[in-house]
Amino acid sequence: MEFGSAAPKEKPHKKHKANEVEDLTNKLPELLISHILSLLPTKDAVHTSVLSRRWTYRWISITKLDLDDCLFYIPKRKTGGIQHFKNFVNRTLLLTKGS
Repeated sequence: MEFGSAAPKEKPHKKHKANEVEDLTNKLPELLISHILSLLPTKDAVHTSVLSRRWTYRWISITKLDLDDCLFYIPKRKTGGIQHFKNFVNRTLLLTKGS
């Protein structure tokens, strides 16, 4: 028996540089992305646009908007919180394709 012949050969794995991380979010199916976004508050769904090019405008297709003004409350800021929230709601309603 030859040394090492009994062990099954493993498929070679895609090698990455030490500082390179594989982006698994780009492998997610569209329906799963839509479901994930539907579970998030709208403000957080908008923040997912920085994950990758594929996610940039993905949030505008969500059909359930969760517009919670407490997410915009900043204790140190005395003014502008309500106006900031109103601006966010207006921009969101203009951009979303949801029904």
